[in-house]
Amino acid sequence: MPYGAVRIEKSLLLLAFLLTSFFLQAQSDVRIHSFTEEQGLAQNFVYDIRQDHRGFLWISTGAGVSRYDGHELKNFYQSDGLADNFITASYLTGNKQLVLGHYQGSISIFNGVYFQKVFGDSLNSEIVSIDEDAHGNVWCFSKSKGMIMLNAELKNAVIHFPGELRGKIVYQAMVVGSNVWMGTSEGFYLFEINNSKLLFVNAAEGLSTMEVTAIAQQGTDSVHCLAGTADGELYRLKLGNSVQIEQTYSVPLLSGKRISSLLLPTPDQLWVGTSSHSNYTFTISNAEVKLLQNFETQAGLQSVSKIYRDQAGATWVGTLGKGIHKIEPNRFSYLDLSSWGVTQVHGAAATSFGYWLATDAGLLKLLVEASGIQRVEREPQFSKKEVLSVFALNDQSYWLGTADGIYKWSQKTFTPIKLAGDDGMSVRARFFKKATSESVWVSAIGNGVYELDGNGKVLQHFSTTTGFMHNDIFAIHTDQQQRVWFGSQGAGLASVDKNGNWKLYSQQNIFPSRDVNDISQDQQGVVWIATDGQGLFRYEKDSFQHVVVSSTQQAGYIKGVMADEKGLWLSYRNGITFYNTKSHKSRAFTAADGLLNSETYASSIVPDQHENLLFLNETGVTLFHDSKKVEDVTLVPQLTAIRLFFNKSIHAEPSQIQSANGTFPSVELPFDQNHLTFDFSAVNLNYTGTVFYRYRVKEIEQEWAPPITQNSITYTSINPGNYTLLVQASNDPQNWSDPILEYSFTIRKPYWQQAWFYLVQVVAICILFGVTYFVSRSDRTRLSVLRIMDFVCLFIVFEFLQNWIDPFTSSYLGQAPIYRTVLNLILALLLLPIERLIRIFFTGHKQLPQDWD
Repeated sequence: MPYGAVRIEKSLLLLAFLLTSFFLQAQSDVRIHSFTEEQGLAQNFVYDIRQDHRGFLWISTGAGVSRYDGHELKNFYQSDGLADNFITASYLTGNKQLVLGHYQGSISIFNGVYFQKVFGDSLNSEIVSIDEDAHGNVWCFSKSKGMIMLNAELKNAVIHFPGELRGKIVYQAMVVGSNVWMGTSEGFYLFEINNSKLLFVNAAEGLSTMEVTAIAQQGTDSVHCLAGTADGELYRLKLGNSVQIEQTYSVPLLSGKRISSLLLPTPDQLWVGTSSHSNYTFTISNAEVKLLQNFETQAGLQSVSKIYRDQAGATWVGTLGKGIHKIEPNRFSYLDLSSWGVTQVHGAAATSFGYWLATDAGLLKLLVEASGIQRVEREPQFSKKEVLSVFALNDQSYWLGTADGIYKWSQKTFTPIKLAGDDGMSVRARFFKKATSESVWVSAIGNGVYELDGNGKVLQHFSTTTGFMHNDIFAIHTDQQQRVWFGSQGAGLASVDKNGNWKLYSQQNIFPSRDVNDISQDQQGVVWIATDGQGLFRYEKDSFQHVVVSSTQQAGYIKGVMADEKGLWLSYRNGITFYNTKSHKSRAFTAADGLLNSETYASSIVPDQHENLLFLNETGVTLFHDSKKVEDVTLVPQLTAIRLFFNKSIHAEPSQIQSANGTFPSVELPFDQNHLTFDFSAVNLNYTGTVFYRYRVKEIEQEWAPPITQNSITYTSINPGNYTLLVQASNDPQNWSDPILEYSFTIRKPYWQQAWFYLVQVVAICILFGVTYFVSRSDRTRLSVLRIMDFVCLFIVFEFLQNWIDPFTSSYLGQAPIYRTVLNLILALLLLPIERLIRIFFTGHKQLPQDWD
């Protein structure tokens, strides 16, 4: 080949390597999830973002406010109590009430139950910022007409309009201690709050001709402020009796771009949003700003209006016209190796630098750091061999299985192991597993298993010719008792102890499955077996137990299992699941979490020293970052509304404590408002799976209702009484360990079932019949009146007793009217004795008719 051609080829290879390395670093950084009107957002023009104490994310738009709970968006409008649909600013007060500012200057609040207007639109100027001072006063800053101050109870609005702000536009304001920082059309202004009034302190020197369009505080630092301008300039200001520019940052990328939002989630990280372009992340110090990531190429991340960091650390970017976008670190990095000629990844081995990958295109070196995959290199000595398996003894010594045999290899030596199978052909290793410190197990394709010492000498060989259960073994594991477990496809599970005693669990019908994919053991000594078709099993104290991991995909077909100190990692064809062996809760990861949307995870699981997990795909690998940080999903249901028969919401007034705690106030409803719909939500912005709910009303149902996925329930024709609604949420319908929502409510009795009404009836009847009796001249008429009065009064009393006893008997007898029959029988038996008592009474008073029998 000509020298020039060689140089061109080398240059192209170098370019391909650099592009591949860049791709590896860039593609694994973040994951973006977008919400627009198509996903249910009230409008694509987003002006502010705020998370409340219950976890809900409130998204202010030009056509209402959207509430997001991690699974669905619910929109609220002027018809729900908002002062206006156009919302430009939001703030959560120390009393946990959400304050919303509107385009025309009006103000609304949400007290946890309903919206209400607290200030009208008389200001006729857009509210740009809302903040709270140390006394609980809430300041709502308008764009050009001053500011509105509300007291801690969000009442008694007072308008302030300092002379220094007249004729200027306020872009952003914030309360820091006893000061107010403002970015305006003529620079940066500093005010002091004194007795609920604003006193001008100073303006920033050198910024009077610049539009300061965004400001941010660096942590709790009340002396320094970061300011961005309409021309893309960034300044660090030092505040005091005067405001001085302490540092001017040179950021060519931002030059000429209008900065609309600044966010400092950590002291050394800066997010910048621009209204005409996109958003960017930088590292920042006192001296300089360096670019971390440019989002200009990301679809939808243009015309940024607001950048917000939620409680779990995810970043939300609101835009004008493109909706809102959630940006969070990507837990998964997928590396497609097809460009390296790979059509099948056979195996992997973890090392200090990352992984060796056994592929049909040779042996590849995958370099991994704590930040993720860095680059791929091909091992020249195995560039033309199909490598079926690789096993690392240490960073310098490896076992390799290829299509033409087994090799022991290091960077200095390359030793083929001459090993022939029962058929006389060279043994091909499906995988290697450590046996002892001096030996390894080899799963030989079609030839059973071998134990080899460090020099490749055969110590043991098990195959069907020696009475072994199967010639194709897919799992080998040596447990803490030095017992070796073997799993196969077709012959199931077997083990041999250190004394050579065999147990054929599947063939002896001790273990139910004959298709075993993987075996692992946890720190407590429990052996876990993954099967193909029957799910997960645990072996402890000489017995097997089937374990249902219900939130997994294709739950019976587990391809890989790996135990760590917290639980189990399970791999499936189309997903990954973590199962906590202590809490018995599981967490499934799917395409919604950043995995490939295909059936590609049917492999064993390989951990590395950076707490990453490697999963093999057909033409690539997936790296799961920070596996140790995975926690159980905890779902706490929140009651969000009570509606009358699917429609009208009940506006119960919460107390200040109830608002602060996020507690829905108890209600007491009249008897004719007994068709109720309860809305609830289990808020978790970072859980993408299905949420299951179960519920019951203690006084109506003895058992929980079957799990549902809809977040509302309806009860009709509820009898008068006191009730307690119980709602529980879970990501796993087989495990209900999360907190239970308890909510009490009352349905009042109708007036005709009240004790006072029965008393009135008895008194009225006594008066009526008493008058009739005394005005009657006939003894027989008097006799009839007394008898009728006797019967009617007794019926009224017994009707009251029946209604009074009903709530107590129904809890024991259900709806069976047995006690009513008994009461009626008692009534019939009492009529004659009571009538005789009345006769005796009147005989004693000589008022009884002579013919009373």
